[in-house]
Amino acid sequence: MMKLTHILQKAAHQYPERPGITFAGRTRTWSEVLERCEKLAGALTSLGLKAGDRCAILTHNSSVMAECFYGPLWCGVVPVPMNWRWTLQELKPCFDDCEPVLLVVDSAHAKLALELKARCSALEILVYASEGEVPEGFVSYESLVDGAARISHSPYGGEDLAAIVYTGGTTGRSKGVMLTHSNLYVNAMNHLEFDSPGAGQSIVLSGPMFHISALCRVYIHTLMDVHMIILPQFDALQLMEVIQTYGVTSLILISAMAALLLDHPRYSEFDLSTLRKINYGAAPMPPSLIKRLREAFPEVSFFHGYGATEAAGVISTLPVKDEFLQGGAVVRLNSVGKPAPYIELRIVDEHGAEVVSGTVGEIVIRGPNVMKGYWKMPEESAKVLRNDWYHTGDAGYRDDEGYVFLVDRMKDMIISGGENIYSVEVERVIDLHPAVRQCAVVGLLDDTWGEIVHAVISLEPGRTVTAKELIEHCRGYIARYKCPKDLTIWDELPLSSAGKLQKNEIRARTASEQSTM
Repeated sequence: MMKLTHILQKAAHQYPERPGITFAGRTRTWSEVLERCEKLAGALTSLGLKAGDRCAILTHNSSVMAECFYGPLWCGVVPVPMNWRWTLQELKPCFDDCEPVLLVVDSAHAKLALELKARCSALEILVYASEGEVPEGFVSYESLVDGAARISHSPYGGEDLAAIVYTGGTTGRSKGVMLTHSNLYVNAMNHLEFDSPGAGQSIVLSGPMFHISALCRVYIHTLMDVHMIILPQFDALQLMEVIQTYGVTSLILISAMAALLLDHPRYSEFDLSTLRKINYGAAPMPPSLIKRLREAFPEVSFFHGYGATEAAGVISTLPVKDEFLQGGAVVRLNSVGKPAPYIELRIVDEHGAEVVSGTVGEIVIRGPNVMKGYWKMPEESAKVLRNDWYHTGDAGYRDDEGYVFLVDRMKDMIISGGENIYSVEVERVIDLHPAVRQCAVVGLLDDTWGEIVHAVISLEPGRTVTAKELIEHCRGYIARYKCPKDLTIWDELPLSSAGKLQKNEIRARTASEQSTM
């Protein structure tokens, strides 16, 4: 039976004195990380939590957050990382949905934690995981861990839940993706083919760990004995400092991060020569940016990853080859590569029949990494999990050599700065503004962010609204990264014969207007 706890126990047994996790200048060896995680399990048990209970986490990236991805698993408690960028109005439905008994927070989210506890009946215990004085109403994380007995054996694994990870919903409710021990274990094994395991390897985790792309890395790099240096958030200057200080060998970037790194005014001051691998994800990186990175880091191998929360992480990978950077082969950089080792991928038509190379269809996958389903949403689960296949909702095709290309998002999703943004959710908020009669939200290409959120509206008779006013309106309801960056006002938005917005036409016209600016 696959147990995520075994990954950490093996690392601590084989490499007890090797560095495991570094945060805020403090490095703990694998044996020290294991001890703290086993004590965390003991602490949760002493607080009365039992198998199946949920433990929510609302913190910036930290070593504590990594410990919370392991410790609860020893006693069958399910970690639920929450998006700290969300507002109270966005978080409360998730808390009401998964009903966590306990919430771990840092100082930045202590006030929000008290508001959630006042509004969520299931939430009983608030744990404070930052240094300094513990606020009233919280218990100290460090005191709990220090005083707890270790739980060294866990009967949980296999198809038992290991995490619930919320992903944006198009129907007004975020979906809790149920990931098992086996899902996350197999995803870690998928990386053995293209990541670099072994002594002397290190990686910086700076992307938000409430996302599957960073969350799963905790297990991946424990399995590989790769030293993880965790940053609270992405910061280009801090990233360069830790690369130089620790001789970091690997990075995970998105386009926005890469551009901020290369364009930083102090970039030339740092020795980044230890880097050997850069993994980039979310939307494909613009070829011009890849060329800049290749020139800046000629010894580095580049890999693009395409994945999904429902797949516990990676679906396919693209090793960037030299020939992709010249001539007609540059089109290959728009590919998401080929399926990871434990994943079967097909392109199918609306009837589920596989289509020939070059034909656009829906990307479907199957394998032991595919989620158990959506928490408390059997109907939504049944829609996407059909006959052992997970229907991604992404449209794409394969070329003659088997490389997969995405051409559209059936889920109508925008990827901006690595964040998945569902246009329907933003449209629903914009529609609340009294000046707005019709609204459509689309993604516009952007060299830094991959895409930016753009609103197209028509106005109620006699009403006016500026982009600034509309953005401020949106910020009262949704996270800043979801809010539109700009606004276009049309007399009418195109509708189909059935009265539905013609999104394809709106996207095409908006993109055309962007190109002529």
